[in-house]
Amino acid sequence: MYDTHTISNSAAVEQLRVLIVDDDTVDCRILQTLLHRSSLSVDEIKCADSLETATQFLDENRFDLVLLDLNLPDSDDLNTLAAISENCPQAAIVVVTGERNEKVATEALAKGAQDFLVKGEFSTDVLIKAIHYACERKKTEDRARSQSEFLTNVLESLTHPFYVIDAHDHTIRMANSAACAEVQVGETTCYAISHGRNTPCDEVDHPCPMEETKRTKKPAVAEHVHYVANGDERDVEVHSYPIFDSSGNVSQVIEYSLDITDRKQAEKAMRESERRLKTILDSMLTGIAIVDSRTHEIVDVNPVAAQMIGLPREEIVGKVCHEFICPAEVGRCPITDLGQSVDRSERVVLRADGTRIPVLKSVRSVTMDGQEYLIDSFVDIADLKKAGGESDSKH
Repeated sequence: MYDTHTISNSAAVEQLRVLIVDDDTVDCRILQTLLHRSSLSVDEIKCADSLETATQFLDENRFDLVLLDLNLPDSDDLNTLAAISENCPQAAIVVVTGERNEKVATEALAKGAQDFLVKGEFSTDVLIKAIHYACERKKTEDRARSQSEFLTNVLESLTHPFYVIDAHDHTIRMANSAACAEVQVGETTCYAISHGRNTPCDEVDHPCPMEETKRTKKPAVAEHVHYVANGDERDVEVHSYPIFDSSGNVSQVIEYSLDITDRKQAEKAMRESERRLKTILDSMLTGIAIVDSRTHEIVDVNPVAAQMIGLPREEIVGKVCHEFICPAEVGRCPITDLGQSVDRSERVVLRADGTRIPVLKSVRSVTMDGQEYLIDSFVDIADLKKAGGESDSKH
């Protein structure tokens, strides 16, 4: 039997627009009476005796709550629930049916109902509390769904692979579309999809970032070679971030991979270019010094220049060029301060031991990586001048 006494205001919710869907007129009236006598703030109650009528009401009105009997003249069981849920996704649904069936109750809750009551087996308190908690549960579910949709949209906006990985068995628990179409959530492992292997990464040159994160409980980064869908190799930078369980242990890991293939290829090309340049400079019989035009610091010299100065390269690089090449007072550099041109001009190189070597010197200004440099090239002409002096003395 139904108990018609009211409950305290603590269980009240905001004003409700209620739809009762039940083909039993007596049951509809009883539910209406219970609602009116309760402490709930009810704005409007409508009754529908069939799914067709209920659908018309839902098309024309917005409801916050549906009290639903599953068995109607034109629909029955979970089909009724599915139809109402589809037509009224914003409303909380409390199933109120005359049949006690635990299986149906469980399935109804799994398929969108917020609560399940059996006619004649609940009091007003139970009904109103069920309504109250159903509305709150619906709000919570909607917020969770909204947050989930937002998260999904964020992840799908990423152009790089993103995973959530089980820290215990390496299975992928979540992945965005950029990851791989072949990912089967809960089954595919991270090492299978990225490396095509049957065991986790353990090589020195392919350390597992997730294992590092589990060990340190901190984010980790590692460079790997991954295989994409067509079998091509790609250099990637793998980032992992820990997710902790209630005991403070790493239970899952957020992992994303940034494709750095272009960067690695550019770095390789630069290293190759630098190697070729060094080979050329080292093979030249002319002294070469590269000087920062702003600071006048020597940034590099070839072996011939180092031999002429009389110091190893390491002790020359970083020194001001005036200490060795074309000695001059600070602020009176012939090139950058006085605006002179130096093209096959006679200058001197000051050796580490203080002696001076006459040279034939040329200077060119170049830009490398947005920075201005001076390329000084000089040839030792001491023997030439000595020979010239001896020739003059004979005459």
